[in-house]
Order: sequence, then structure tokens, then C-alpha cells
Amino acid sequence: MRDTSRCNHVYSLLGFILRTFLVCYFGSRSLDNNEGSSWVPWTPHWFHTACFFQSSKLSKMNRPGDRVNSVLAKHGYEQIKKVGEGSFGKAILCRNMQAQPGDNPSDTKLIVKMIDISRATAKEKSDAIREGQVLRGLKHPYIVRYRESFIEDGWICIVMDFCEGGDLRERIKGAKKQNRPFSEEQVTRWLTQGILALKYIHEKHILHRDLKSSNFFLSKNGNLKLGDFGISKVLECTQAMARTQIGTPYYLSPEICMERPYAWQSDIWAMGCIVYELATLKVSLRGVSSLISPY
Repeated sequence: MRDTSRCNHVYSLLGFILRTFLVCYFGSRSLDNNEGSSWVPWTPHWFHTACFFQSSKLSKMNRPGDRVNSVLAKHGYEQIKKVGEGSFGKAILCRNMQAQPGDNPSDTKLIVKMIDISRATAKEKSDAIREGQVLRGLKHPYIVRYRESFIEDGWICIVMDFCEGGDLRERIKGAKKQNRPFSEEQVTRWLTQGILALKYIHEKHILHRDLKSSNFFLSKNGNLKLGDFGISKVLECTQAMARTQIGTPYYLSPEICMERPYAWQSDIWAMGCIVYELATLKVSLRGVSSLISPY
């Protein structure tokens, strides 16, 4: 008896679905003024509306660059090409649309670093804005110049100078591929420029915390410039210590790996790893692992 009732319920449901389909498909007659009458499929208005919005959503998903271009255009920049992408976001080479004919070439092409902060808290967004203001105040011949920063559509965008020579890591890879080590004079020159840049930010109580060869850039004339302060932290005083483990493993100092407090020395350790890389054309693989306590 129970099975019969269940079957009747199923048949009723199937019948309702079939009737609904027939009404939706054949339930409307469209009259053509010239050809007379003809039957045409019909669907309710809400169905067309839903399809429209879904199509629009899929269209936007298929054009991820539109969102980036919209953000850049709103602030006077035009995307030329994407030059980098990572966990932080994107690095876009842009044309400054506000530049005037005759302006310095360095003012026409700029890098915009776009970091996704759509899930950040209000405090984190405030900290990001403050960090951008600090970066803008850095002026040194061996530090990449930061122009401005702004928040738009879930991104914090940091605008900085474009270094035509690329980054130091790519230069090292090129030298290794050609089996042409850098001269002692060249290594010494880059080391001096890097140390002067570090001295400048340390005197301003700024700790880089992610120093590596790919965060040093080369100008058109070959000078080294320190950049990518995306996760740097402005310290409140010279005695401040940080415990957050941030950075690339090859360049992490022992105290960071052992979760001990650290300060400026961590940047110096990373700089030493970079010098080793310049001299040998390979990263220092044993530097950190041999000093980490198994306990």
C-alpha cells in the first residue's frame, strides 16, 4: 500500500513537470504581421533575465584583464603588459597617460604593483595606505622611486619607477647560462650600492624582511636599486623587534628559521647570501639548514 502511494506521488510529480514544460515551450502564440500565425517557443521573463545576468557574469570572468584595466585607467595609467605575478598580486608595466610630450622618459613608463586586499580588514587596509605613504618618502639613488599609492576595487596599487635593466636574479641566470662570472669589480660595485640602500632604510627604521636577488633591480646604466617593499614593516623605534617569518628560504637568517626575535641583522644576512650568489652564480643552499636546531 505504501509503495503504491509512493508511486502515485512520483507519477503526479512527473506529470506536473511535463505539463509545466509543455506550457512553457508551446504555451504562447506569436502572430507575425506578414506571414500569419506561427508557433514559437516561449519562456518566462524571469528566465531571460537570469540568462542575461549569468551571461554577463561569465563574460566578465572570461575577461579578467578588464578589471585591472579599469582600475588603472581611472587613475591615468594604461596597461602595456604584465611583467610579474605572484602570491602578492600582479606587477604591470604601464604608460602614464598624464605625461606630457618632452617629459623625462622615466615619467612615461611606470610599474604598478597591484596587491589584492579585498579580504583585508579595515585596519590592514589602513596599514597598507600608511606603508604606501612611507614608501613614497624614500628618496635615494639606489632605491626604486615610489610615485604614489591608492586603493581601488579591492586592490592597493603602488606606482613605482620602471627599471629597464630587469632584476638582478635574471642577470645572474643569464651569466650562469653563458658561463661568464661577474668580475670582482662588478660584484664590489653592486655590493656597495646595495649596502648603501640598506643603510638608508635602516636609518629610517624600515626593515625589508624579503631581501633577495629578484628584489634588486638594474637601471639603464647598470646601477643597482633596491625595491619591492611589499611586505616591509615600518618599525616604531630602533629597539623594535619582529617575530613574523617572512621571506624566501634561501635568504632567511637562522634566527628567523628558529623563530627567535630579529632586527636589522636579518637584512644583512640576506645581503650576504646575495653576494655569495653574485660570486658563485648559485644560491647558498647550506647556509640556513646547517644552523637550524633539530629541536
